[in-house]
Amino acid sequence: MKKKLNIVVIIFLFVMVNFVFSQERLFDALGYESFYNGISFKKAMQNNSLQLILGMFYETERETDDNAELDLRAALRVRSKFWDSKRVKVEKFIEGGIIVDDTHQEDVSRTNIHVSVGFIPEVFVTEKFSFEIPLGIGLVLQGESRENAGDNSTRIETFGRGLDLNISFHVYF
Repeated sequence: MKKKLNIVVIIFLFVMVNFVFSQERLFDALGYESFYNGISFKKAMQNNSLQLILGMFYETERETDDNAELDLRAALRVRSKFWDSKRVKVEKFIEGGIIVDDTHQEDVSRTNIHVSVGFIPEVFVTEKFSFEIPLGIGLVLQGESRENAGDNSTRIETFGRGLDLNISFHVYF
């Protein structure tokens, strides 16, 4: 598990060093994306934008389990302009993501692949700060890496409804 944490830290530091020292900006906005619990990097290109999300989840060992949990998360969203006003922008998106989930049991880990489509209303509080709530539908391909697990599954889910709105934010440069 230490090896995976070291890899995440190295990737994060590499991205940040490139971001700080490059003459041309790699990204136009930096923020937090709640679904993947990660740092979001956005790059705008005319009416489209790309969003790269890198995140992780860590939970210490519990009394009833045999190890801690470390999830590594990454996603790429392609966003396209749908509707625009001065303070509110709505974009349609398609996304591919992966969550490598080391569960609390030593012999079980799971890799889930997420494919989602939908809309993202983005509300600008100021010219450089915005909140957004992805709304849409996703397909989740769940897989166990343990031998003979036999419980791989596919799940269709919606997000952005009820009390769990997955509110994210961005700061533009």
